[in-house]
Amino acid sequence: EDVLSLVVLVRKNAYSHRADIEFVTGLANYFATQLKLADMDKQRENLRRAEIRALQSQINPHFLYNSLSYIVTVADNPKAVTEMAVHLAGYYRHCTRSRSVTTIGEEVQYAKAYLSVMAMRKRMEYSISMTEDLENIPIIPLILQPIIENAVEHAIEERENAKHVHVKIYRLPDSTVRFEISDDGNGLSEEDAQRLLWSLNQKERDENESVGLWNVNQRLINYYDKSAGLRFGRSIWGGLSVSFTILPRERDNEAVDCG
Repeated sequence: EDVLSLVVLVRKNAYSHRADIEFVTGLANYFATQLKLADMDKQRENLRRAEIRALQSQINPHFLYNSLSYIVTVADNPKAVTEMAVHLAGYYRHCTRSRSVTTIGEEVQYAKAYLSVMAMRKRMEYSISMTEDLENIPIIPLILQPIIENAVEHAIEERENAKHVHVKIYRLPDSTVRFEISDDGNGLSEEDAQRLLWSLNQKERDENESVGLWNVNQRLINYYDKSAGLRFGRSIWGGLSVSFTILPRERDNEAVDCG
């Protein structure tokens, strides 16, 4: 009977020892997994910061030179000089910020500053349509302006009498938010639009394609998913309409050191 009790006790202790090992092993694996996930999140965040810095470094220096030249030509018109200076200050205040996440409202203000400068220089017209309830929705930065800049360069500047750029932002029934940037330029044929989309979806940029559009498309896909990528269609004026749709992600804005 004593022997039987001893065997039972040994078995219980052995079982308890195995359970402890399994528990500790499971706990170790859990923490290891969490550390790996944290490291992946950090790597993704570092990648987003690098992408933003890369896009900032590609800001066209001619934009500033041409805007300053405009100021010189209207030096005898203090109101025009002041107006241009205010728009330029707003533009550079936004584009030199380094944030991994901003808001739709901030993006619109940045786009408006750019369009205001170009409207004075190019005698073009623009409009922005957005409901107030969308202003505080988080979004990755430097998304709208590169698309608008592409519209100015390839529509307003390339087609005689082209002068319209319209930005429309609205919520769809499925809670996604759609952005549409339309112009009255020459537009693209269906074949050219498909070729451009294929090129923008490549991991390596074609040197002949727009840096801004490729960067925006890649960042939309990487941060949201493939469905958020750029789409091309025909605008109400017969020009080009560039659009993308995102499902907003709740995330606090995080400032990033520009150094």
